[in-house]
Amino acid sequence: TAEQGATERADAVEVVVTQAGQTLIGGRVVADRALERELRRVVGASADQTITIRGDRGADYGAVVRVLDLARGVGAKGINMAAVKRPDPAPR
Repeated sequence: TAEQGATERADAVEVVVTQAGQTLIGGRVVADRALERELRRVVGASADQTITIRGDRGADYGAVVRVLDLARGVGAKGINMAAVKRPDPAPR
C-alpha cells in the first residue's frame, strides 16, 4: 500500500557520499575499510531494511557506485538512490 511504502522510506537508513569523499551511514562517518562491515550490520538488523544512497553534489561518482555495489553485495533488498535538488539561483 502507499502508506506502507511511505513507512518503509521513513525507516530507510541513509548513506551519504560527500563531496569531500567521506561516507556517512545514519549521519555517522564510516571509514572506507569499515564500510562493507557497517552496511552488513545495517542490512542484517532487518531483513527488509531499505537503504537510501545520497551523493552530495560534486561527490565522486565512483564512490557512490562503490556504495551501491557494496549494499547489493551484503544483501540489501531495497536500495534507493536520492538526488539533491540544486538550489535556485539567487535573483539578480
